[in-house]
Amino acid sequence: MFVLVSFSEKCYNELFKQKCLPVLLYGTEACTVKKSHIASLQFVVNSCFAKIFNTRSKIVIEECRFYFNFSAVSDQIAKRA
Repeated sequence: MFVLVSFSEKCYNELFKQKCLPVLLYGTEACTVKKSHIASLQFVVNSCFAKIFNTRSKIVIEECRFYFNFSAVSDQIAKRA
C-alpha cells in the first residue's frame, strides 16, 4: 500500500513524537505499568494517527506507524526502562 503524505502530516507526526509522546510516557518510568495502561496509551497513539491521516482503518494506522518509524507503546516503554 502506498500512502501519500503532505507536509502537514509529517509535521504533525514529528510534533506528536517529539512533544506529546514524552509527556504521555513520563509516568511510566516511575510507576509499574499494567497491560491495561499500555493498551490505553496505545489507543491514544492510534487515535492521533487516525485523526492525522483521517482514517479509521487499523491496517492503515499500522502502516502509517510503520512508515513513520513509530514503534508500539509497549516497545517505547521497554526502551525507556
